[in-house]
Amino acid sequence: MKNSVVFINLMVLMLVSPFIISAQDVKIGDVYTIGASDNTTYDHIIFPRKHTIIKRGGIANFKRVAGMAVVVKGITYDADGMTIVTLERVDGIRFFSAFRKIEAKLESAVNEGELISR
Repeated sequence: MKNSVVFINLMVLMLVSPFIISAQDVKIGDVYTIGASDNTTYDHIIFPRKHTIIKRGGIANFKRVAGMAVVVKGITYDADGMTIVTLERVDGIRFFSAFRKIEAKLESAVNEGELISR
């Protein structure tokens, strides 16, 4: 019984440790570049929907987003252990002329090339 408890604890630690290690790599103030997406939308960077951008008076042009420099302004974690970062543009201009901040799922966005570390 004792061996099985130790084994289970060891397995849980092995599953959780990659998230802990990757979460320590990001700090507030880190700068990333938004990469180009294969399709018209981004899967792991959480942009507002097109109709929301238009309602706010913005221009829903996702092609202009590629290559923008963004800075990490906040770090949170969801229930699954995924790191969610709040991003702002380095130059201070709003995204789509309407939104000051956006969020991204850090690990998956970096793995897919949507966020590129500088």
